[in-house]
Amino acid sequence: MTLTQTLKRITRPTRVQLARMALRMAGPSLTRSVTVPQGEGLAGGKPIFRVAMAEPLDPAIAPRPDWELRFDPRGALNRLCDIGDWRNGRVLDLMVELGYRPGIARKAWEEATCLYGLEKLGVIQPDAAIISIGAGMEHSLFWLANRVRRVVATDLYGPEWGFSGDDLNGLARSRAPIPYPEDHLEVHRMSGADLEFEPGTFDAAYTLSSIEHFGGHDVARRSVMEMSRVLRPGGVACVVTELLLTPLPRAERFTTRELRKYLIDGVGMDLIEEEIDFRISESLLAHPINLDYEVDLSKSPHIVLIDASGHVWTSVILFYRKP
Repeated sequence: MTLTQTLKRITRPTRVQLARMALRMAGPSLTRSVTVPQGEGLAGGKPIFRVAMAEPLDPAIAPRPDWELRFDPRGALNRLCDIGDWRNGRVLDLMVELGYRPGIARKAWEEATCLYGLEKLGVIQPDAAIISIGAGMEHSLFWLANRVRRVVATDLYGPEWGFSGDDLNGLARSRAPIPYPEDHLEVHRMSGADLEFEPGTFDAAYTLSSIEHFGGHDVARRSVMEMSRVLRPGGVACVVTELLLTPLPRAERFTTRELRKYLIDGVGMDLIEEEIDFRISESLLAHPINLDYEVDLSKSPHIVLIDASGHVWTSVILFYRKP
């Protein structure tokens, strides 16, 4: 009997059990790889190009069997983006309310999970004022404008991002994915590292995968401290950024150590929960999206990403309260 014939006789549950055993034996130092189809006309588009992780996983990252996170209630506010969050419940409801099309993508997760946390912490009230930093034209701006008295969107809004002219509120009207009361939303061209508002102006502040692109880790830290400055005492902040799952530093993303150094310690706010849930489903690490080749952002699940140099990352969300 050939090896192929022998393998075919092994039942699927046994194959799954053997695969899990191999992962446990290999541990976090296992070098995973992703197969990427070649360009059109090359070798018939056969998937023969491979990109491997540049190095072992960061020791703080905790891969888990997919089934474990599917059954886990995922109650932590501070956590990694994971496919286990796509389940019936408030986060999924918020994705629908925000107007996102069906699919599994971390950008929809960032907005919905941020709003979920703000709801849970009691921030979304009719008389609340909320500011978004590096806001672009996120769906959450318009969702919030239907529920609080004042929403302020700040960004550089340059032509390189598809924005031009000075009528930014008119731009918001043209980009709105859902109807909203226009007098509840203000749009300002403003640096996130220098917010032109008085201290204690807002009840909540949030930023979604923006501060890592502001010009370095020191500028990102200054932006988080600005968020703290414009919050009232007891106000809530939400920061989503891109987290490297390997410990090698890289510009415009944070390692777990850099996350604490630049965005947590000494920023004028305290994490609402002391711990961060760094668990992530094993299948996402085994099959990341390669942004250098898979340029279609609708690919699903679009959660864990890898580039040609082998750096792997996803989104992490943090909630703070100002003392």
